[in-house]
Amino acid sequence: MTTAIVQTFLHTPVWVWGLLALVLWLGWRGLQVQTVAPVRLAILPAVAVSVSLFNAMSTAHPALSVPAWLLAACLAAPLGGLIAARRGLSVASGQGQLQLAGSWFPMALGLSIFVVRYAMGVAVGRQPSLAADLTWIVAAAAIGGAIAGIGLGWLARLLLRYRRALRTGRVMEAA
Repeated sequence: MTTAIVQTFLHTPVWVWGLLALVLWLGWRGLQVQTVAPVRLAILPAVAVSVSLFNAMSTAHPALSVPAWLLAACLAAPLGGLIAARRGLSVASGQGQLQLAGSWFPMALGLSIFVVRYAMGVAVGRQPSLAADLTWIVAAAAIGGAIAGIGLGWLARLLLRYRRALRTGRVMEAA
């Protein structure tokens, strides 16, 4: 078992480790108070959606995987909204900017995208028949959809809170 794990890591392309380093660095930055444009908040959820939806559409059975992805995304979105409701947010002095309190969420979302994609790639690499297995296809799409849904729910709630803060001109505290 240990040899298989070591072999898996040794045969992982170097760029994957660079990608992991980037995910960790961006997640670390998310732990600090940041002043950002609202559009920048969409980057991580957009990555989650594009990667997972592309994978769902690229399966041997997209007629099954895409609806599974969509259902999981819709069911998981409220969780992302709940997470965003707890994050400190205020309108920054610069026009069109918001100030966000530090959070573990960007790290957790980025790592979940990375780990799920890596684990699925390893599983299919070890057992190629999984790529045609209906249960695997639907489960993989649903997991990707759930991660994307959490990201989308988080983004939607933060943007709604930001708009409310712009209208009132008040600092928005955690709920």
